[in-house]
Amino acid sequence: MSESSEQPKENYTKRFDLGNNEVVRERLHGIQSMVRKMKESEPSVVSFLMYGSLVKGYATSESDIDGYLLIDTDEASKKNGPHEVEVYWEPVGGVDDEGINSIGARFKPRHKTAYNTWVRTALKSEIPELTDEQLEHINSLPISFETIDLVLKIWRESLLNEVKHKDTNGIRMSEYLSKLFFLNVGDDTIREYRAHLIKKLFSFGQLGHEMWNKIIGFTEIMERKVDFSKPETIPVDAHETGVFTDVRYPRTLEDAKRVYG
Repeated sequence: MSESSEQPKENYTKRFDLGNNEVVRERLHGIQSMVRKMKESEPSVVSFLMYGSLVKGYATSESDIDGYLLIDTDEASKKNGPHEVEVYWEPVGGVDDEGINSIGARFKPRHKTAYNTWVRTALKSEIPELTDEQLEHINSLPISFETIDLVLKIWRESLLNEVKHKDTNGIRMSEYLSKLFFLNVGDDTIREYRAHLIKKLFSFGQLGHEMWNKIIGFTEIMERKVDFSKPETIPVDAHETGVFTDVRYPRTLEDAKRVYG
C-alpha cells in the first residue's frame, strides 16, 4: 500500500490516519498479507479498497472491517469462464429518497457469493480473532474498462436528459464509481482503471467536471459515514450550503489527475 499515491499534495491535509494505533497497524498488516497471497493465486485480483475506522485511525479490536475486493472480470473470465455482471440504477441505499438514483455495477448472486466468501475466509485466516460479524461489511466489486465506460455512458446520458427535459428523477450519482477511490491496499494495478475513468471524464467537458464532483463527494460521504437524516454526522462546513469543502479530497479533475491518474 502506498499512501502517498492516495494523498493530494499541496494545500491538502492528511486524509488517512494509519500510523499510531496498534490495532490499525496489525489489521493492515493482515489485510496486506491477504491481498498479496490472493494476487499470487488469482491474477484477476486488483486490490482491496478500504474505508471506515481502520483508515481513519480510531479502530478498536471490536471494529468491523469495511472494504471491497476488486476483481478484473476480463482477467477472471480467462480462467473461470464468463462472469455475470449487471449494471443497475436504483435509489441510493435501495430506498426511494427524493428521486436520488445511483448507477453502478455488481456481480450477479453466484459470483458475488463466491468472491465474498473467498475474501472473508482469506482474511479470517490472516486475523483469526475476527468474528463473522466483523467481516460482514467485506464485499466484492467487478471492474473492467468496458464496465467503467458503460456506467459512465448511461450516467452521462441521464444527466444530459435531465438538463434537456428538466427531469429531476434521473441518475444523480454513481456510488459504484465513488468506491473506486477508497484507500487502495495492494500494488498500483488500480491506477490504470482510475486513470482511464478520469480521462473519460475530461472528454465530457464541463459535465465531466460536474460528474467528478459527485464521485469524490460521495466517496467522502461514505468514508465519513454521513447520514443526512442525522445532523450531528454532517461536517460543520456543509450544514448551511450542503457542500463539503474539506481540503483533504481532490475537488477538481485536475487534482484527480495529479493524485490518481
